[in-house]
Amino acid sequence: MLSLVLGAFIFMGLERMESGSGFWASLWWSFTTLVTGGYADIHNPETASGKILTVFLVITGMVLVGVFTATLTSILVSDEDSLKVEELEEQVGIVTKIQEDVKDVNERLDRLEGTIREIRDAVKTPEN
Repeated sequence: MLSLVLGAFIFMGLERMESGSGFWASLWWSFTTLVTGGYADIHNPETASGKILTVFLVITGMVLVGVFTATLTSILVSDEDSLKVEELEEQVGIVTKIQEDVKDVNERLDRLEGTIREIRDAVKTPEN
């Protein structure tokens, strides 16, 4: 915002635009230069210092738009990542539960095998 208004005032002073409608035209020039890199400008600078200001504002605008885009992307991606983490934690919980169930089934099978051995041994050895 500061770059926008400051750029408008400096441009108005450098290009010697009359105050009044000159400020609004300068503000529009500053906005389009910051956001679009100067494409579709109605008022192109005529002085060397105005052209230098234009270069500065174009670079500033590129940086600001880049930072804005990167920040927005980061926010969207981090929300997506947190959802993935929650899904993974849920899946890990399911796998852990399955592992516990398998362990329980294995313990029951071991007991059943022991019982079957005892029954076999009892059947094999005749009681005298």
